[in-house]
Amino acid sequence: QTLLNWASAFGTQEMVEFLCERGADVNRGQRSSSLHYAACFGRPQVAKTLLRHGANPDLRDEDGKTPLDKARERGHSEVVAILQSPGDWMCPVNKGDDKKKKDTNKDEEECNEPKGDPEMAPIYLKRLLPVFAQTFQQT
Repeated sequence: QTLLNWASAFGTQEMVEFLCERGADVNRGQRSSSLHYAACFGRPQVAKTLLRHGANPDLRDEDGKTPLDKARERGHSEVVAILQSPGDWMCPVNKGDDKKKKDTNKDEEECNEPKGDPEMAPIYLKRLLPVFAQTFQQT
């Protein structure tokens, strides 16, 4: 599995954001995508972040299940609500069209809002990223 898969299940919101901003593939995974892990472990904020960074909510895991299926199975109602309307959380692709820009202004603002405590992110990363990297290398 990828480091982003692991962070989506067990890491902080800041870790997921850090990895996504540095180009981690949100749709990659040996058995499941990062969005599947966020859904399985009931991580609504992580699910929103992954969707903002292009996660495909229609991907199926090795059992043929979508992230929505996984969230429903485990009773994670907040994640279910997010995944039932994933477009509400995805950033618009076409930002050049003025009409579209007016319609998506709220979405763009939401995508640019700060995530978590900006002062804590470097501390988390300094202390936890080496642990995650080592865990990832051992699996």
